[in-house]
Amino acid sequence: MKDNKGIVWIASYPKSGNTWIRSIITSILYTSDGKFNFDLIKKIDQFEILRNFKFLKKKNIDHFKQLHKMNVVSQYWLEAQKELTDKNKILFLKTHSANYEYENLFFANNETTKGCIYVVRDPRDIIVSYSKFLGISVEEVVKIITLKENKIYGPNKKIGVFLTRWDYHVASWTRINKPKLILKYEDMLLNPRQSIKQITKFLAEDLNINFNIDEDKINNIILSTSFSKLKENEKELGFFESSKNSVFFRSGQKNQWKEILTKKQLLFIEENFKQYMAMYEYI
Repeated sequence: MKDNKGIVWIASYPKSGNTWIRSIITSILYTSDGKFNFDLIKKIDQFEILRNFKFLKKKNIDHFKQLHKMNVVSQYWLEAQKELTDKNKILFLKTHSANYEYENLFFANNETTKGCIYVVRDPRDIIVSYSKFLGISVEEVVKIITLKENKIYGPNKKIGVFLTRWDYHVASWTRINKPKLILKYEDMLLNPRQSIKQITKFLAEDLNINFNIDEDKINNIILSTSFSKLKENEKELGFFESSKNSVFFRSGQKNQWKEILTKKQLLFIEENFKQYMAMYEYI
């Protein structure tokens, strides 16, 4: 890699394909042959983990113990990012946070952000996948996905993650004034080769990252990161990001919502998200 510095955010609303993108990127950057395995995914960790805020142990131990509170963790977003970029050159991080301000504190700071890859997925399918993952009803997720402000948690429920309505979330990242690549989950399903080539082009041309790539490596990436292969590996080996309610790689399909959401739920979602659903050709 060239002498770069800054965070490249791999961002998405939950259950939109973030882990799939991470599997592709790690196969591109950290393998010679493109063959993915689950250990590679750890090379793109989530921002909202305690290790990234450990400087607080000495600075303010009470706040370190209260990072599950949004009014606490938001105070240290920038400092945590600066700590990470001081220790690393270019750094890829996963997040489900919206890229908005919380009490006048912004999430992805221009000073530390190099760029982002954002994954968009049909919110109707997100509802189905997220309800299975959380072990709650579809109706509950319909409410969650339309809340102006909401909070979820990073691993082990130790750190708050700032969530918003689905359309606000999409807008917050797609408007970022840094190099960005917007990918649709459905396009990745339809043509993974094209999506991988978009990612490699972005990494090389927009982020100035050096890596080796050829058709054989792309073929191996397609095979080893296909949803069916990831699902097979999870069944055989387990996967540390799965929940007690559901396997992580559950379906990987589009249009699941057609057999699950009621007409009332569909109308509610489509009315709430009309602008951005139309923009991304979901309606």
